Amino acid sequence: MKKVLSLFLLFPALVFAQNDQIKSAEDFMQEYFQLFDDKQWDSVLEMYTDDSQVVGFGSSIMSLPKVMKPVMDERSKAENISQNINVEWIETQITGPNTALVTAKVIDSISGENLTRITENISTFLLEQTDGVWKIKMMINNQNFPILNGKNIGEKFLMNNAPASRRFSLSTNIMYDFMCSMVDYNKRNGLSPEELGNIVGENYSKNWERSRTYDNLLIDFSNYVIGITTYVELVEKNDTTLVVKILPPSVSKAWKVTRNDMVSFTQNMWYQIARNMESDCTITDDGRYWTVVMNKK
Repeated sequence: MKKVLSLFLLFPALVFAQNDQIKSAEDFMQEYFQLFDDKQWDSVLEMYTDDSQVVGFGSSIMSLPKVMKPVMDERSKAENISQNINVEWIETQITGPNTALVTAKVIDSISGENLTRITENISTFLLEQTDGVWKIKMMINNQNFPILNGKNIGEKFLMNNAPASRRFSLSTNIMYDFMCSMVDYNKRNGLSPEELGNIVGENYSKNWERSRTYDNLLIDFSNYVIGITTYVELVEKNDTTLVVKILPPSVSKAWKVTRNDMVSFTQNMWYQIARNMESDCTITDDGRYWTVVMNKK
């Protein structure tokens, strides 16, 4: 009975202690975001443990300081750029005597001449406390582009956000629909998919500098292809050959366009870009995937 009574008396103290830990952890995170907003980069780096890691900035677990340092350098060097870190909410769970799990939603806005970038970051931080000092041990970041509803928008008409992967899939579908409609329109007006691909490719290749040749085509096309399809498989990449397998556009019945039309259009478009950089391009279709081959001339 005495043990039960002792535990009963200790319970409020434990609750108050946990509440103090929660407040302490959230104050630490608010300070972290404020230092980031103020561009106090040395102080920000001091808030990481030496072995801190991050998930969400690539396909593997990486060193948090090494990932954040280039971000900080970029923002430090940028001229006439303003940034704003808006913390919308913070939720905290105490997971041990000296650890806490903090999740925060942050809107990161950067603006300047010819630049506006707003991202929504829902990040989870594992905090570790040593000698009363919190530090970030692990960060898991989920970045998206926000949907911002005005204050006067009624609940019935609010727009909800979707995962970044879903929004990217929708974007590629819209892009492919536009390409199909363009091929369809030109076919009906006497211009073949091959001819249209040559015209578009010749014009678009102006954005790909000839002086950069094949070596930079490897870099630029690799970056380009991950932005136009939801599936990319790198088959071969070396000093003379690039082979990539991708999921091609689905062709809507709304357009009088065949799958072969889209292969012809795309191959000729990409061939003109590759030719401008001393390479060539072929596409083969196995009925599900396209295999894109670029060879150095």
